[in-house]
Amino acid sequence: MNKIKLIGMMVFIAAATWGCATTPKASEEQKIAAMMPVHCPDKQTCEVQWQRAQAWVASHSAYRMQIVSDSVLQTYGPMGSDTGLAFMLTKTPNLQGGAAITIRASCDNMFGCIPDRYLAILSLKADMQSAGP
Repeated sequence: MNKIKLIGMMVFIAAATWGCATTPKASEEQKIAAMMPVHCPDKQTCEVQWQRAQAWVASHSAYRMQIVSDSVLQTYGPMGSDTGLAFMLTKTPNLQGGAAITIRASCDNMFGCIPDRYLAILSLKADMQSAGP
């Protein structure tokens, strides 16, 4: 019986290691860029970017939306060793009429998230910023 447990453990470790090795990882520069807020210059642009962010998160998150407001977008999760991403976005208005949108993504897996959370944030940012007023 111990031999079966040992083989099972080896298969698990090999699968976990292989999964980590095949998932693209963000470079240090990409990590830094992902953590910077998105700045929208005016109310109209902010509204469009916020709507695009909501649509992107709804279709790319592993979890359903939990909070949707003018200043917070948040999904449920992360939960139970899941590699899928949960998101939280906050929009903070500035004095010029625009806002800063901060994006956070996380999972609950010690081996990492699938997809890489920084690469997912960069994809979200690209989608948001491709929107014109």
